[in-house]
Amino acid sequence: MWYPPKKNRPVIDYVSNIDVTKRHTRIYLHYFGYDESDFIPCELCGSRATDIHHIDARGMGGDPRGDKDRIENLMALCRVHHEIYGDKKQWVDFLIQRHLKIMRGNTSHWNYQGKR
Repeated sequence: MWYPPKKNRPVIDYVSNIDVTKRHTRIYLHYFGYDESDFIPCELCGSRATDIHHIDARGMGGDPRGDKDRIENLMALCRVHHEIYGDKKQWVDFLIQRHLKIMRGNTSHWNYQGKR
């Protein structure tokens, strides 16, 4: 049985599992024209994204000034790719190049063509 989230917990979009209360998530959704209920594809494979990832990590202290919450630094990832590539410095250049392709509308590298 589904229960609504408790007031002290963040509101989660149960369709995409992406936390839409976070500032960086709202920036990403707005830039690409997504609504919280839309299918949001992983930028690496096209399957359903579960996280909006900071390519250049915010660090332990967070990002109080919001310097890292720029669209150039945000990408949607599925859980598998977030675990493989997330917060690993050796993959930053690769993630930036893939993200730039998505920003230009090129999704030809997806194995699965996500739906919008």
